[in-house]
Amino acid sequence: MWRRVGRDSAVFVASALIMALMQAAFRWLAIDQLSVDNYGRVALLLGIFNTALLVAHFGVPTATVRLAARSSGRADRELIVAAAKVTLIPCVVTSAFMGVVTLAVAHSLFVAVIAAAGTPPMVGAVILAGFMRGKGSVWRAASIQPLNALAQLVFLAAVAASGVDVDAGSVLASFYVGNLAALAIALVLLVPHVRRLGGGKGFVEEAARPASLARFSAWIMIGDVALYGFTIVPRIALVHLSYRQVAYFDLALLVYQIPERITVSLVIALIPAAARLHLERRRVLMPSLLDAAALAAALGALDAILWWTHLVRRVLEHAGLAEYAAAEPLLLVVILAAPAELLFAINRGVLQALGDSRTQARLAWLVLLSSLPFVPAAVFLGPTWVAALLVAQLWALYLLSRRTIPRDETREVPVVGRVFALVRSRHATA
Repeated sequence: MWRRVGRDSAVFVASALIMALMQAAFRWLAIDQLSVDNYGRVALLLGIFNTALLVAHFGVPTATVRLAARSSGRADRELIVAAAKVTLIPCVVTSAFMGVVTLAVAHSLFVAVIAAAGTPPMVGAVILAGFMRGKGSVWRAASIQPLNALAQLVFLAAVAASGVDVDAGSVLASFYVGNLAALAIALVLLVPHVRRLGGGKGFVEEAARPASLARFSAWIMIGDVALYGFTIVPRIALVHLSYRQVAYFDLALLVYQIPERITVSLVIALIPAAARLHLERRRVLMPSLLDAAALAAALGALDAILWWTHLVRRVLEHAGLAEYAAAEPLLLVVILAAPAELLFAINRGVLQALGDSRTQARLAWLVLLSSLPFVPAAVFLGPTWVAALLVAQLWALYLLSRRTIPRDETREVPVVGRVFALVRSRHATA
């Protein structure tokens, strides 16, 4: 299973890195055109959008991956119809919410209307991408979001090149135009599957019917909202200090998105593979606590080198972002959460593949709510402590999640131990 996961995740990692570069270029162009305070407003709205999107698609894309990997023929068509039905009301509610929030922060009715209209296309795009991932169309599914980010960048660059003064509204409008492009691209890429949607009777799982799909997806959405809460709560809390601090924190999270995208890519490939393995009644192999310790030690050493050399600060200065050099300590703290996020995501992905979307959603909310009382103290102590709280949350989440994995359907295998054994074996042979 892990060979296939590794092959597919390599495609998604490449897609994620390209997307991260496009998003970085988009943010860099926005930073270059806007004041720090106005960029902080844009960063806050985009962070809220990413959280609201989870409510809009209601966890259906992840559920669709699992079910598409187990369905065929008529079941494929019914799965897409069920996904559309389940997301209709959440999508309408979220669109209205984004319009109101955008109006309150950006103070522009025109931009608020664009925000409301630009939310549903992204919901459709991610659902179709999930379906294609489940059917094994890895390259097609992986290309949607990079092309979306490219469309956003091209539109914003065109606005800037036209000589028009770029403001927060222009940046937000460019972002939502990309959402429309994402849906159009997803529909084009779905064409090869269209002829097969009605072919044969297929097997329609009870889990693929609207009511069952809604229940399963709702818990995915609930868990996703909690996870995004870990990053959106600090942004909202830092508004108490200034939008400038929100901008610094957002830039740190933007750079952190590179390891985060790798994590997401791995899990995207993991869910359909683990679902097929579960269908065959075979155990899923899992990384161990030793692997977590090894990853933490390796990343801690890298973090120490970056801290000592101030490489992040130098890169920001050479990129013309010297005004954002204060984001360096935030990034160096936040990056320590990467191993915990990766291993928790694997645990969560395996549980979803096994048909359990409830357990870790509850766990995510438990950790988020229990840590909220510490947020005011962290803000009082300074932004670096806010980043440290985020790291503590994610490590607590991973360590607690290990206890929720069913041992009768999974087996822990120390990856680090196997690697060392392989190296020793080859060295002895040589």
